Parts: sequence; C-alpha cells; structure tokens
Amino acid sequence: MEQDPRLSSEPGRIAYAIGNDLVVEREVVHHATGGITFVNYGRDGSLALMIDGETLERWEGNTLTGTLAIPSELQGRTPVLRFDNCAAAFPPLGGDIGRIELVSLGCLPSERRQSFIGRDAAWSPDGQWLAVAERENIAFHRIVGPDETVRWPAQAAQLAWRPR
Repeated sequence: MEQDPRLSSEPGRIAYAIGNDLVVEREVVHHATGGITFVNYGRDGSLALMIDGETLERWEGNTLTGTLAIPSELQGRTPVLRFDNCAAAFPPLGGDIGRIELVSLGCLPSERRQSFIGRDAAWSPDGQWLAVAERENIAFHRIVGPDETVRWPAQAAQLAWRPR
C-alpha cells in the first residue's frame, strides 16, 4: 500500500492534534472519529492514534488496519509502541512497579497476550524483544519467535532501546 506523504513524520516536521484532527505543519492530515490523545508514527509508514483515551487505531495510509478497545485498567497509560505499531506495551502509571500489559493490534507475528512486572518497557529496533525494567534486573523478553527471557542485573527507572 502506498503511503500518503502527508502522514509521514519526517524529522523537523511539527505534528499535533487539535480535537479530532491530526495536523502536520498547519495541514489537517487525518480526521478521527473522536479526540486524538496520542499519536505514534511507525518506521514502516503506519500511524497509531489513541482516540478519546479509549481506543487505539492503526492506519496504513487511509486504511484502518487494526483497532483495539483499551481495557479500563490500561486507560490513562501511555503506550510504548512497536516500530510498526503492531503491538503496544502499557507500563504502569507514575514509574511504579506494576503490571505491564502487552497487546496486539492484529499484525504482530505472535498474537499471544502477555504481561510482565516492571516500571518501564522499550522495544528492540527489530520489534522481536521487549526490554522491561524490573525491580532488580532489566529483563529482555522475546516476543516474536520462541519464548525466551534474558535478565541483566541492573536497575533502571526508564528504558530506551536505540539501533546501533
């Protein structure tokens, strides 16, 4: 599917939401069915939108490819999205240790719903692993492929996983 060039988020372009409209440099590029409370541009050209804090949508161009009703216990949390917006991890509020829920938007190669205990999460650049800041370790959970968890003895309040 060809990507609508107006929906790209090239570095230096300012994107913001005004009510139901996603605006990039003064041009409305998407009109949603409700208030846009969160936006994420995927590296694959996809777009993720949180609508009214209750629904997460995944778009490819002008085509809606996935919708997820956010369970009430996850509402208010900021999702950590995979590079292609196919899955989201929802860390607990306030950086406290709690349950991190992993949900799919329908295009993740592994559709199993999972949860982990930690305070923050970050996706590997290839989207196969999820790093979780546990109380005493950083755990690396394989999400795509065979189940595997590797723990590194370190503490972290926040995580970021950057490509080399």
